[in-house]
Amino acid sequence: MLDINKHIDTILTDADVQSDLLIKTAMLAETEAFAALEREFSQRTNGTAQNDADKIKAARAAESRMAASNLLLSAKQKAMDACYAAAKQKILGFSDAAYRDLLGALLAKHAVNDNAVILAERDKKRISKDFVDKLAVTHKIKLTLSNKTHPYEGGIILEGAAFDKNLTIDALLESAREETESEVAEILFR
Repeated sequence: MLDINKHIDTILTDADVQSDLLIKTAMLAETEAFAALEREFSQRTNGTAQNDADKIKAARAAESRMAASNLLLSAKQKAMDACYAAAKQKILGFSDAAYRDLLGALLAKHAVNDNAVILAERDKKRISKDFVDKLAVTHKIKLTLSNKTHPYEGGIILEGAAFDKNLTIDALLESAREETESEVAEILFR
């Protein structure tokens, strides 16, 4: 069986490194912007000019902090996106046996009688009719392998008479992201 937690830990570690680099870049940009402001305004010396300079300095400092904050937020979001994108690539890169185990587990859990299994184009080489037939026999349900394909990179769609079930890698990761995003963010950005 797959050790998903090990893959997630590796992905989180990689994302943490990327996040730290982006955060340090944002902090350096903020420091440099503030230093430039300090240099610019230290040259003003008389009363009115100094007062005007102080107001401008305060406004620019606030703008600089806001820009740095936005840059930092953007860097954090990119790190989060990279984390989930890496998870997707890790899953799509599973060995054929591990990938069949994953899809087999999805079928065992979600398939019902008379579902048609729709594959991604790239999975047609990995998943055969025999595989689907064997799962159907094992779980005592009627399944067929559809000739149609879905537009996603991997995973399956179970086509049913009343409704379809989207079990594509994209849909599963989006669902996992909704459930884990705050926890992952806390780990990445502590």
